[in-house]
Formats: sequence, structure tokens, C-alpha cells
Amino acid sequence: MSRNKKAIIVLNVTVLLIIGCLCGALIFSGERQEANREVLSQAYENLLEVRSFKGERESNICYESEDGIKAEENVYVQQTEAPFAILGTMTMKTWDAASSSIGPSQKDSKESEEKSKTEVDFFCEGDRDKSVHTYIRGKNSELGDGWIDYGKTDMRIETAVASYYREPASCGNFDILGNLRQCMKAATKSESIKRKANEYSVAIPNDRDLICAIAVNQGLQNILASNGMDINDFLLADESKMSEIAKSIGLVIEIDEEAMLPSAYKLDFTKTLELIPKLFETEFDNLGSLAISVSVKNYNNFTEPDYTAYGGAESFRKALLNAKTEAEVYEQQIEKQYHLKLENWDFLLSQKDGSLSQETLDRLAEMFEPEISMGNSASVFNPNTLFCYVSGEYDRPEAMDLEQFLRYYPAFPECCSWTEAEEKKLLDSSVWKQIFGDMKIIDTPTPVRLFDPRELNKGLEYYAGIHIQDIPTWQEGRYVPEIDRYLNITSDAGGAIFVPTAGSKENGKVVLRSAPDGEGSVSVLTLKEKDGRYLILSHRSEKAE
Repeated sequence: MSRNKKAIIVLNVTVLLIIGCLCGALIFSGERQEANREVLSQAYENLLEVRSFKGERESNICYESEDGIKAEENVYVQQTEAPFAILGTMTMKTWDAASSSIGPSQKDSKESEEKSKTEVDFFCEGDRDKSVHTYIRGKNSELGDGWIDYGKTDMRIETAVASYYREPASCGNFDILGNLRQCMKAATKSESIKRKANEYSVAIPNDRDLICAIAVNQGLQNILASNGMDINDFLLADESKMSEIAKSIGLVIEIDEEAMLPSAYKLDFTKTLELIPKLFETEFDNLGSLAISVSVKNYNNFTEPDYTAYGGAESFRKALLNAKTEAEVYEQQIEKQYHLKLENWDFLLSQKDGSLSQETLDRLAEMFEPEISMGNSASVFNPNTLFCYVSGEYDRPEAMDLEQFLRYYPAFPECCSWTEAEEKKLLDSSVWKQIFGDMKIIDTPTPVRLFDPRELNKGLEYYAGIHIQDIPTWQEGRYVPEIDRYLNITSDAGGAIFVPTAGSKENGKVVLRSAPDGEGSVSVLTLKEKDGRYLILSHRSEKAE
């Protein structure tokens, strides 16, 4: 046999061996893939039969758009399925990520100084298919340790909003068991499952409904909302975008192969948040990060949550019966906290002459912010009233448009409340008759507000050095002498915006300028030092240089 023929035979044999090895590898890989899927499918089926559950969730979050806030959430829950109940606690700590490149995991560093800490207990009960009643108790709240009744939520509506109304359902962040079931379902539908020891790395399937449900219930929605993104844009994304989103989500599930149940999982949305600005129109290029780790403590070891820490089941139930509603808590906060606030100007007094520092500008921007949070999802107009002074233009405070000034003035109880006797006099007054005729207050097309001039004068004198009587327009048709109140109408919700981006100080005079608006105009606010504080002199609009 010639040398050439031998070479050809060797080459053919080599090729056949390579093809055989590749086929064998593919067959083995396919068999391994199916074996992995079988394990996850069996664990998922067993998980659906779980009737009670204890677990923990740790979330590391970075809200890049909100001044670089990093947060760490630690949640512990006890859950039962029949009857459905979730009892747990949550501790949330935040750090200022803007001043440090390190994360919450490096808590011992002085650079990673804790910014705030919130601790709450929560209790949810009801029916996954119908509605869930939620109670929350703030452990470190100024309101004490009483429970707040957040009412019932129709779960089928909630899951439909998340584009997922089939089993397994979830009742939001606190429902760790429901969220675990959704992750396990995603794992069983995955086209790629890689195993290392008892950990299974899963590629999220391109299932729009399931992806949206996981995103909403696991907390991704909250980060998107903080970046000004409507969750509907995410829910209604086209197939190509949804496919990219699916590839970006990291999911690793740990299986206890003796019990054939999941013992932990890790869900990472960090790449998703990096990808979203490229797929959607977002205000920010960096949306932050979100990584979630969940560990299971035990399954099926109890029939209902342990109320021992709350004085036992009977005491716990009595406490829930005495729970205040959100509205009641809000009213209590208003009564306790919501009063005129007179700002301290020391930070501006100590600022050297010349251009204002960024720190000073940031503090001033905060002071002129129209709304502030009162907790419990409630917000109110800023009680320092400074935003009211930028509601119109004037060369001296006596020339302010008082109607504009009062349009969104905070509703302090001592300033804006009135009695039944005062209301009767108001309805009989000539001012009321001229504006509303024989209408009752409840029938007016816009909200009616009454202001006590004596209370208004406290803020006017402190911030502008004037009294309401010094404003010539104050008695033009809106003053009701029968009750010594100034009447105003607010037709919508809002508040004047002034964000100083530049400023200077010279010889006790401070000039603040905003960024140019869409028409190329800037707002200019001028203040003058007097008696250890600053008085507002004027607010004008001028063309940007």
C-alpha cells in the first residue's frame, strides 16, 4: 500500500473518531441536561406541596439615581399555606454610595458609615386566589410599636398587573415561598441548566409573563420606578427586548437532594439594570444594581407562625384589632409633626463670600423642595414654606401674588382648620356668595382652603420681613372679615420648583440661579442677611447668558 493511501486512511479514521467524540459529548451533554432538569422538576413538584416554610432573604440594592444610595435588606419570614399567612421582620440599612466606592458588605469601614436603619414587623393573611390583608409595625418608629392596617389587596389583580395570573402566584416581596416557586418554575422551563455540586445555574426562559412576575415580586420594579421608568414599558417590551432581558438575569438554585427540595437561591438583576438603558428610554444611564440571596431554614415543621415574641396568639390578634389604618397614622403624624418649620441659616452664614460651594447649593435645593416624605408612603408639602416664595415673580416681597403664594401653602392644622360655627359664617358671607353662591363647601368644584392671617405672618415675617397686611392684594375679594380668614382655591396638586445650580455671596447678599429652562430662562432668587437669618428680597426670571 502506498504512503498516500495510508495517510488518507489515517485521516479518515481520525475524522471519524473526532465526529464520534463530538456526538458522544453532545449525547452526554443532552443526557446531563435532562438529568439536571429532572432533579429541578422533582424539587419543584415537591415545593408545590409545601404547607409551611421558614426562610431568610438578603437583598443588596443600589439606587444610582437617588444620590447613590446603597441598601441592604434582611428579611426573615414564617409562612403557612392553609390558612395562608406570612409573619416576619425586615431590617433595612442604607449607605451613601456617592461618597464611597465600597458596598454595604464592608460595614466595618469608616467610609461606609450607616446612613439610616429601618426595622419593621409585618403580617399578611388571606387567600392567594382572593385577597391578602397586610399589617406592618415599625419597630423604630416615632409612633411606637403599634400595628398599621394597610388593608386588603386583591391578589388576582396584583398578579395580573405583573402579567402573571397563573400558578405559582406570589404576594410580593414578603412572600418568599411564592417567589421561590416562581424561580423554580423558571428553572424547569430553562433551555440551559449547568450543575456544580448541588448548585444549578439556570438560564431564565424567554417567558414574558414569568419574567415580569419575577421582576415585580422580587423588587426590580422598585428600582425601575426610582429611575422614573414606568413598569408597563417593561411589561409590554417586544420579544427581542424580552429575550435580551431574560439572558441578563442570573439565577442559581441550590438543591437539597436528600429532601429533593430547594435549600437556597440567588437572583441577580445587575446585568439587567445595565442593559435596560440600552433597550428603553431612561433618564439615567446607570440604574443601579440588585442582587438577592434566599436561604431556606426548614419546611413543614409547623402549622402556623410562632407568635411568642408578640405575647402569644391571643395577644397578637388583639393587637391587630387595635391596628390603626394608614389614614389614621397619617393624621397622627400631621398632628404631632406637621407645623411651620423655621429654617436655621447657619450653614449659609458661615459660607465665605464668593461662589457658593456645591454642599451649600445642595442644602438650599433641599430647603426649597416642594414635598417631603412623612413615611408610610405619605408625602406632604415642605413645612418650611420656602417653595411658596418661588411661585411667582416679584421685585419686593410686598408685590407677591398672594393667591399664587397660598395655592400650595402647607395645610398646618393651626393655620388651615376651622370650626362648624366659622363654616356657617363663611357660607353666609358676601365673599362666599360672590364666588360660590348657595353652594356648600362639599359641592364646590375645587378644594376650598382657609388661612389664619396670624399664623401666616409667622412665616412671612421670618422669611421675608413682612406681614400679610403689607401685601396690597390680600384684601381684594378673598378676605372674609366675619371669621378673620383668607380664602383660597387650589385646583390641582403641585408646588413651585426652584433648584439652585449656581450662587454667590457678597457683603451679606446672596444671589441664587437655577439652570436654564426649555425657553432659555433662569430663575434668580435674591436674599439679604438680617439678624442672623436671610430675608427673601426678590424672585425674577431672566434670559440665560
